[in-house]
Amino acid sequence: MESVHESELHVGHGIHRVSLPVLRHDSSAKLSALKAELVDLINNDYASFIGISTALRSYTPLPQGYENTLSDTRNALTSVRSAIQTEADHVKALLLRREKLRDAKAVLKSCIAIHDSVRKLESLLNIDSVASTDSSDSADHGKLVERVAIEFNQLLFLVSSIQKQRKEPLAFVKNLQWRIDRIKSALTSILKESLDLSLASVSASKTSDMTSAAALTQCLRTYMLIDRVRDAGAGVRALVEPELMKLAQSSQTSTTTGNMISGQDASNGVGLLKFYKDVIAYIDVRLAKILAVSRQVFGGVSAASGVVGRKASGILSAHADAEVTALAHASQKSNSASNSDGPDYDFLVDEVMVIVWNCVVKYFSGSWNPGLPDLFHRNYLATTTFIESIEKLYFKEGSPGVAHFRMHASTVDFLKKWNLEVYYRIRVKEVVSPYETTFSSSILDLIVLGEGSDGFHMPQTVALQSALKKAWSADLFIPALVPGFWKLSLQCLNRYSVWLKAVNDSIGSVIKDSAEGDTGVAVSGVSTLPQGAAAASGGGGLSGSSEGMASTVSVVAREDLLLQTVAAVLGDVGSLFREMEILFDKTIAVRLPTYFPNTKNLKDVFLKVPQDIESSFVPEFQSKCAVILIKRCQIALEQVSVVVQTTRFSSKVPSVPSTYVSKILLPAITFFTLVASKNYLQLTVPGQASILRGWKLRIMEAVCVKCHAVVSKQLEDAAQLDKFSQRRRVGKAAAAAAAASGSSNSVSAATNTPFEKIKEQMKLDVLQFKKQVDEFLFSGESADSAMEKLAEWKALCSVVGIESTV
Repeated sequence: MESVHESELHVGHGIHRVSLPVLRHDSSAKLSALKAELVDLINNDYASFIGISTALRSYTPLPQGYENTLSDTRNALTSVRSAIQTEADHVKALLLRREKLRDAKAVLKSCIAIHDSVRKLESLLNIDSVASTDSSDSADHGKLVERVAIEFNQLLFLVSSIQKQRKEPLAFVKNLQWRIDRIKSALTSILKESLDLSLASVSASKTSDMTSAAALTQCLRTYMLIDRVRDAGAGVRALVEPELMKLAQSSQTSTTTGNMISGQDASNGVGLLKFYKDVIAYIDVRLAKILAVSRQVFGGVSAASGVVGRKASGILSAHADAEVTALAHASQKSNSASNSDGPDYDFLVDEVMVIVWNCVVKYFSGSWNPGLPDLFHRNYLATTTFIESIEKLYFKEGSPGVAHFRMHASTVDFLKKWNLEVYYRIRVKEVVSPYETTFSSSILDLIVLGEGSDGFHMPQTVALQSALKKAWSADLFIPALVPGFWKLSLQCLNRYSVWLKAVNDSIGSVIKDSAEGDTGVAVSGVSTLPQGAAAASGGGGLSGSSEGMASTVSVVAREDLLLQTVAAVLGDVGSLFREMEILFDKTIAVRLPTYFPNTKNLKDVFLKVPQDIESSFVPEFQSKCAVILIKRCQIALEQVSVVVQTTRFSSKVPSVPSTYVSKILLPAITFFTLVASKNYLQLTVPGQASILRGWKLRIMEAVCVKCHAVVSKQLEDAAQLDKFSQRRRVGKAAAAAAAASGSSNSVSAATNTPFEKIKEQMKLDVLQFKKQVDEFLFSGESADSAMEKLAEWKALCSVVGIESTV
């Protein structure tokens, strides 16, 4: 109503702001709506009126006097209803009284049963008299204890059923509570004494003892019947904890004493490893049969699985195992879902291992300090090996017991103390720091080792291999960090690739600087490297600073340094794939866990980086450095013009090759001989052989192109000059030939023309060049097969009139 009132006020206040046409339209619409509603109301009322009229047509008025009869009937019915309701209330009250009496009777029966049960338990336990300490009838005593436990369980059920529907405890139960507590205390005391005796007897017996195993089985069954399995676990804890504490103290003391005598660090991790070994030996000797009986009684581990204890050592023989199985057969049937501990409770996991972890935390607290990575590594591997040994010896593979052990709160909390992330960061820093310091982006700043690791000559390649070997070494690697070390390995390979790219970029700048200041090149193009630099390159290392080298040696010496360094780099790149494959097969694949994905795919990913490096950088290095050797080889071709002039004016027919031919490939031969002597690139190594062959063919292709151009130009000039000379002497030569000589002399004169002599000399020179290629450059490989794909060689042979056998 308030909202309607407020809306009317709002309309009233705003009506003055509305124009009259709008108000008239709205009023007309409202009036039409009201009229329509009025018509509908009249129609509905009329329909109802017609319906009533129709119904009243068949109405017949009652005769006179019937009104009193109806009134009397109504009064009589009301009286009957009241009487029936009174009787119903009475019956209901009786039923409620009977229900209360029934409940009271049930309570009374329960109280009588409780009283009888208490008296029976007191009688069975001899609470009011001194109990007999005779152990001759231990089997009967065990059955009596089991009977008491069953009766006590029934007593607790009766008490709980009485108190279930009551807010306050029953006075009768209150009065008996002290007696119930006394019975519970007596039963607990008897069970604890029996458990301690049976545990001590079973753990101390070195051979199969049927009586001790039967007593322990009976005792554990009793604990399970009264739903007090963890109390039995407390008894096991009381037996085991002092022994494990002594083992921990002994391991700590002996290790400390031994280290003081030998002068080693007291925290070298040997104590923890000794403690783990002692624990496994203690479980094998003292607890194997206890675990076997408990798991068969509680149903934690199937006896048929054959994984309880180390049977091969004779601790639990097959005969003893069959006896224990027979004794616990009935208890397995009684292990129902009502047991709250159920198969998830196990003495080894819930009691023994908790004590073991507590001992490690107490006596070996510094074992998981990642700031001491070597100690951390040894202790962590010892811990994981210990856990795997426990699982292998005392659990069936894939059983729920393994999952219970791994997910137990004590195991999870203990393993959380081992900070693998911090350890990994420290180890990465150890691996990466020395590896990163070896890299230099300038080709002239690199150091070439005389003889490196696994045939490598560059410190960067040696550092790469050392970093990968260290990352996967047994002294550093942890199986749980496989993804991290795998990522680190790929990052090391990628860093090596980045370094090669920087070196490749620096080669271009060095060659450009050498071309601008090229003033020390000899006529023959052979290196003029000083003796000091040559000795340095042939010794333990060849190093140079870009500033000092530029100021002390010539351009040629700097180019020699560049060429030798690139040869060493190419040799490392050629061997990189093979060495990385060996590293993966012999080191990385061995470290990968058995459950890891397909190692073949991982190997392909790992070797893809060396493959990409070889395919990307080898052609670049070859093409850039081949320019220097090509330039030196082409210097000797400048003497072709001198040979042409000498041959033109010589009266002899050429029969020996020119001396310049032996100098064409001399720079390349000298360089590759030096490379072979230093073992930078070897034909015996598959990867290096292909690089060496490709590099030589690249040089040969360029030299053949230059040689073809020079020889073709000289032959073309010689042919034109010969034609010009012949035209001037055509008349004189023809007359002299007709008068003084015959046809045979004419043929001889035509054969000995300057052009033919020059062409013959070029032919001899090309054949000698081919012989030189065959003998030196390809080390016994025939020039035909080596240059079979070089079109320039075919063109050169065609120019001088040699039929190529290619």
